Amino acid sequence: MLSSRACLAGLCVLLACTPAFAANITEADVLNFALNLEYLEANFYKCARDGKPLSSYTRGGGPAPIGCKKAQGLDAESLYLLRQIAADEIAHVRFLRKALGDAAVPQPLIDIGPAFVAAANAAAGTTLDKKFSPYRSAVEFLHGAFIFEDVGVTAYHGGLRALTTDAYRDAAEGILAVEAYHAGAVRLALRNKRWLKTGYADTTVQQLIGLISKLRDSADCTDATEDAGLEDLAPADKNGIAYSRSVEGVLKIVYLGGVTKGGFFPEGVNGRAYDGYSWQGRANGAHSIGQKLGSNGFVNVNPVRGTSHAKGHMEDYKFGADHSLPPFSLHSNTMLSSRACLAGLCVLLACTPAFAANITEADVLNFALNLEYLEANFYKCARDGKPLSSELRGGGPAPIGCKKAQGLDAESLYLLQQIAADEIAHVRFLRKALGDAAVPQPLIDIGPAFVAAANAAAGTTLDKKFSPYRSAVEFLHGAFIFEDVGVTAYHGGLRALTTDAYRDAAEGILAVEAYHAGAVRLALRNKRWLKTGYADTTVQQLIGLISKLRDSADCTDATEDAGLEDLAPADKSGIAYSRSVEGVLKIVYLGGINKGGFFPKGVNGVIRRACS
Repeated sequence: MLSSRACLAGLCVLLACTPAFAANITEADVLNFALNLEYLEANFYKCARDGKPLSSYTRGGGPAPIGCKKAQGLDAESLYLLRQIAADEIAHVRFLRKALGDAAVPQPLIDIGPAFVAAANAAAGTTLDKKFSPYRSAVEFLHGAFIFEDVGVTAYHGGLRALTTDAYRDAAEGILAVEAYHAGAVRLALRNKRWLKTGYADTTVQQLIGLISKLRDSADCTDATEDAGLEDLAPADKNGIAYSRSVEGVLKIVYLGGVTKGGFFPEGVNGRAYDGYSWQGRANGAHSIGQKLGSNGFVNVNPVRGTSHAKGHMEDYKFGADHSLPPFSLHSNTMLSSRACLAGLCVLLACTPAFAANITEADVLNFALNLEYLEANFYKCARDGKPLSSELRGGGPAPIGCKKAQGLDAESLYLLQQIAADEIAHVRFLRKALGDAAVPQPLIDIGPAFVAAANAAAGTTLDKKFSPYRSAVEFLHGAFIFEDVGVTAYHGGLRALTTDAYRDAAEGILAVEAYHAGAVRLALRNKRWLKTGYADTTVQQLIGLISKLRDSADCTDATEDAGLEDLAPADKSGIAYSRSVEGVLKIVYLGGINKGGFFPKGVNGVIRRACS
């Protein structure tokens, strides 16, 4: 295992700056805190979608929210985002209520009307001439979504370390990824509208989003930066690790500056120890590691979801497999016990097999480093026409097929620049974290392997060789091949990390990968009817074939992928899919067992054999 002597100074500082939760805070308390936030999001999106809040049953008998309205004037993109996010957030409420059983708190009083007015006024620093409403237009709806989504990511990332039961933490990590998918897509949609006038204080979208971001950052009880405007694809530190916030900081934001109540929760949230003082959460939210290592100047993006959400507005129902289980009872002053573990959560433990006893945390981080080498070289080549430096490769060989991408539009160029910076930062971070234990870069193929992948997806030798460097649409297909796989790989590998600092950092990378994936998926969906130039397919059809190839190659019969019908791959509980390391290797080896595809000689390190 990585010893304390091997622990990066920055990672050790992370342990010190992320104190344990108070001894009397239970896992049930943490899950109920998350449930309060999910009630808020689910009611907002369901009201915007249907004009009706969650049912009394789903609210646990709690009061209906204030200010519920159906959103008007939505364009196709914002309507798609609304439907997708609504389905996930409602699923999260159902999942958490079932997981908690009798211990689930009912919905508190929620304000999703006047509170938006107060939030916009606070962000602008004045009483605006026009009352802000997220239900009036597409642009205003996206601003409403922006207010919540990044906060959800930082809240889950901040609270995960209080969950000591593997099944609960694993499920919460899956929700973290889904929230990041949402946030990445919302950020990209807003950035594409950044020069539009909002109708509030003569601001553009970019300016008003910047004010909201500053308000959140100033309200969370820390001097650290834990937010970002539209210059960045998603909020992360210089290591490409998503920010986190303490419970107190999150409550300060949703209370709009209040201590025990206010803002979106006029009477406060329900549950124990939510007075803003009784929790010992992340003291400064941002990763101290970021202050120890170099800066990359960029942040990132991502999305996630279950299948066929547009099939109906059956409240709180998502189609496909899920983590749902019969409810269990627990006392509010006890930890969730193994006897309390839902069937589905216990199945989750069973379906995510433990790593072999001789596999160390260093082995797992080196497995992640191999994948980061692959992504970082692809994006750096596409951006600069040059691969990672020999130093960053650890002396390993330069990749095959490195080219600079051509014909990019403004959106794909932005995504390329943002994702490249993050993936390069991940390589730097993991190499520093591992120190002398870091494996060098293996031989990587980011040229002919793309041709082979496209042929395999199409089930034939295409007349034209696929290249992700030829155009904006083709670049996005190349990005799609990697990004969701990165999410499932981190989600599948996290449980092998038992040191809090390593798991916390990996969870931050998971969120960043999800930000990327969400934005890439939205960009592709907006181009879904374009012809790709390959086998007379549209973008949606070719992406569907790639998704099916990945899903069939990972040695399971379970669904762990999704095409562009869904914002991101997740089960019907709104929990992101995960894959085993063997399944991930089978995909990047393009069906090989010890080597092949994007790694012609295999990956470096102990974990190198795919499933058969």
